[in-house]
Amino acid sequence: MSAAICRAHGWTERSVIGHLEWQPGKVDPSDFGMDRMRLQIRDRLKPGVTCTVRQGDTLWVIATSKLGDGGRWREIAELNGLKNADAITPGQELKLPKK
Repeated sequence: MSAAICRAHGWTERSVIGHLEWQPGKVDPSDFGMDRMRLQIRDRLKPGVTCTVRQGDTLWVIATSKLGDGGRWREIAELNGLKNADAITPGQELKLPKK
């Protein structure tokens, strides 16, 4: 969830902080470490693979087939700097976010 929020706002893993870091006296679970969590978030924010747009593809279709969730089409648009999500063409290479 933290990676998705960071991705939506264009933030890095450094934007995520724990209770203890924010307010002295608060605690995080004993088996939980923010450094480890930030590494996981950074890994999830790295671009994944690419795909080539085929005739009839939409970002929704690509997100569904490649990422398992059509609702992630906005991530593909943002990752590729697409202002108009409908303006993709066959043969175009798109970067995909990690699953």
